[in-house]
Amino acid sequence: MPSLVVLALSTAVLLVGGWAVRSWRVPGDDATVATERIGGHTLPLELAEPPAVAVVRGTDDGLVPVVTVLLDVEGDPARRLVWSTVDSVLDAIHPVFADRRVARYEFQFAYAAPGRRRVRYRRVGVPPSLAERHLDDRDWRRLRSAVSNADDATFWTALDVGGGRSVADRHDAPVVAAAAECEVGVFADCSADPLGDPTVAEAETSGAL
Repeated sequence: MPSLVVLALSTAVLLVGGWAVRSWRVPGDDATVATERIGGHTLPLELAEPPAVAVVRGTDDGLVPVVTVLLDVEGDPARRLVWSTVDSVLDAIHPVFADRRVARYEFQFAYAAPGRRRVRYRRVGVPPSLAERHLDDRDWRRLRSAVSNADDATFWTALDVGGGRSVADRHDAPVVAAAAECEVGVFADCSADPLGDPTVAEAETSGAL
């Protein structure tokens, strides 16, 4: 018959374990856990740093994990780079949010314009239905095609970073702050002005990817 000490220890372990599971599910912790999982996945070499879940926003439709991606390239990136990154990140973070109500997974990309004088910002939004379906496929080409054809997805559109004069004014676009703080690769040569390059035709850049 187990002693009272053993029973007491077992009860304590169960209580602590239950608390740990509940606390792990606090939205503020999800961003940290998801970012750590991203760092453990295979990622393209053309990244200035591993992508990060900058924030998990709460909306009427559910949670929106916002992932910042800094591409260490000059000029419009290759399709493979963009969509293999989305593929790897979705594979990493989906388990963190698997039992949560997710409205969409939002990716905010930043990369250097030709000449490295400015930073361009783009957005990709993946609804949870596509993310779940893709986990059994893991083909970035099919993922790209599915996102481009889904009415509730966002396919490589320009990211409106607002008209404020400081990075702090752009709280709705976490990638702006990430790019401003990054001193690696092409971002070290880019202008601190976060407005991006307005001279590029959006139809051209959207069609390229």
